[in-house]
Amino acid sequence: MATPSAKVDIFGAMPDGTLVRRIELLCGTGDKEQGTSIITYGASIQQVRVPDKSGNIADVTLGFDNLEGYLGRNPCFGATPGRYANRISKGNLPLDGSTHTLNVNWRTHTLHGGTGNFSTKVWAISKGPWVDADGAYVTLTYASADGENGFPGALTANVTYSWLVSGALEIEWAATTDKKTVVNLTNHSYFNLAGVKEASQVLDHVVQLNAHSWTEVDDDAIPTGQLSPVQDTAMDFREPRRIGERIEQVQGGGYDHNYAVWTENKPTEKCFVARVSEPISGRCIEVWSTQPGVQLFTSNPAEVTEGIKGKNDVVYPVHAGICFETQHFPDSPNNPTFPSTVLAPGEAYQESCSYRFSVQK
Repeated sequence: MATPSAKVDIFGAMPDGTLVRRIELLCGTGDKEQGTSIITYGASIQQVRVPDKSGNIADVTLGFDNLEGYLGRNPCFGATPGRYANRISKGNLPLDGSTHTLNVNWRTHTLHGGTGNFSTKVWAISKGPWVDADGAYVTLTYASADGENGFPGALTANVTYSWLVSGALEIEWAATTDKKTVVNLTNHSYFNLAGVKEASQVLDHVVQLNAHSWTEVDDDAIPTGQLSPVQDTAMDFREPRRIGERIEQVQGGGYDHNYAVWTENKPTEKCFVARVSEPISGRCIEVWSTQPGVQLFTSNPAEVTEGIKGKNDVVYPVHAGICFETQHFPDSPNNPTFPSTVLAPGEAYQESCSYRFSVQK
């Protein structure tokens, strides 16, 4: 079994001179070396290198080769948005009888915590990197001030990345606050299991989702509060299907929807969320999580990736990547029937996700 290792180098410098570091969590040697690269800008996954069915290693995440790319037109590639991932309607945060006004950055709503959210901050390496027989690890920390983008409470957020010898990328989020607030953290990696050295779409990726319902949205992509059954609709991935099979039937020209994995009785361990495979390379990911929802996002025309020059100078097309953002439901603060995202002083926010890579022969 290959020995895990870790190393840190400088990825670049922010305009104010703040250094951005890259942490590599590795397993293997030479052209068989697998692992992930994390950058402290946005606590972002910059690379994931895994084998195909012939043993060829390739990077399977969209992003950039240098910091300048991340500071330009960057649709949250691999990042940790926050303090509230996804949408909050009209920037209105009701909490204990008061309504806090949040920064609005998407149409008339707050998306991923507003302008200059966690995905644009340089996080600190607070622990590690370190290794043991099972893998390589690092913990990053960001301290969000009371009132940042309108959110109450000084919040300390941590994300721990682990690359295991089993071929799994584990993510653990943790947070504490000094005032009651809301928290919803996720990872926003765009996967393309064919590899990202050439421009390709994910329409032939085969997806299965462990969800019988999704959070119905209005024309502005804000939840109505209703959970709609997936049965007999283009939203149904309970059995494996090509992502492109019915994508033209979906509102907005592609998937950008939150699926309900569970609605009550939070599991004590990670449960199965999704499986995705790419038929030519044979690469697969199983997604497991403690979170109640997963946002399935296929980098759609009106949104993000089309025309971006990413790694290896590849110009990304529409539907260049697919995201499985394990998270709490969008706009939960305005929907009391959704699982709560409230965090109070003395409590600990803890969630986790696992991307388990494998190949099918």
